[in-house]
Amino acid sequence: MNTRKPSGSEHFSKARRMGVAADFNAAFKQRTLTVKAGAIRVIVRRNGCAEARLGLIVAKRVLPRAADRNRVKRLLRERFRRRAATLPKVDLVVQALSRDVLKQLPETFDNALDRVAREAI
Repeated sequence: MNTRKPSGSEHFSKARRMGVAADFNAAFKQRTLTVKAGAIRVIVRRNGCAEARLGLIVAKRVLPRAADRNRVKRLLRERFRRRAATLPKVDLVVQALSRDVLKQLPETFDNALDRVAREAI
């Protein structure tokens, strides 16, 4: 088990979270890029914040078990936390689209973040 604590730049602070419904609505209405990679969709919107922010949508109809939904969200937050410093100042809304998200997650999310880093500047 990895017990390494994240450094200050890697910490997933409240400033990096999209927690208000208005933020999600704005991302859907004012999107600048949509990336579909496997079983996830990433909606991108430029923000006025100092860093990239993450919002997660993992519906109960996609993953009925709460443990699976929480695992997906935990894995997505961890991947984002490690890559946030390399991303432009954008809001990312990540939506799970199918049950295959658990199998495809690490590589598909990394591919989506690579595309966001290239195209959302």
